[in-house]
Amino acid sequence: VVDFVDFQCPFCRMTNTELAPLLAARKGKIRLVRKQVPLHMHSHAKDAARAACCGEKLGKGDEMAEALFTAKVEDLTPEGCASIAKQLGLDPARYESCVKDPETEAHIKADTDMFHAAKGHGLPTLFIDGVKLDVIYKDDAFTPDRAKANVTQFLQQDKVDSLVTFGSGSTGAMADAQNAACVPLLYPSSSVAQYRDISQYPWTVQFLP
Repeated sequence: VVDFVDFQCPFCRMTNTELAPLLAARKGKIRLVRKQVPLHMHSHAKDAARAACCGEKLGKGDEMAEALFTAKVEDLTPEGCASIAKQLGLDPARYESCVKDPETEAHIKADTDMFHAAKGHGLPTLFIDGVKLDVIYKDDAFTPDRAKANVTQFLQQDKVDSLVTFGSGSTGAMADAQNAACVPLLYPSSSVAQYRDISQYPWTVQFLP
């Protein structure tokens, strides 16, 4: 799994929250690689990206990433990131040297260039075994009708291999459309019996993490 991220991006943070238990359940079976794409609109994103690169270089990549995702956004300053590094047991002098190292800046630029070369157009962008995963997020303006419209738009592109849904109530927003299009839908356990009826929904697959 290749995950292009910005640690200040709210959607990247949401995705990390969703992915964390799935990755933990499959520890040792999935390799997650994070690529840094700090957006200019996010004032602390570049500092967090430097911290992530240095955490990885100094042997605490996953721990640093999780700490950056869960820290308050206002704490993703150079001082805040240094404090996180210290809490993780990284040597302050080595960490500071890494942050200032031109190679760290080159690392971030290379990741960002890779994002553009992969035709990334928003964050987070994930690739699973080389296949791009497009994500629709629930937010304050989310409604079932909006979800159906979004899913229908994806299906009409005729480039969808499968759909995945998380969260109670979201299955019904897409099940009819994807079932009619014969596109597999993967979803966690649903309390609605009809979606578990293979005679009605042969293209839906229920799974448990």
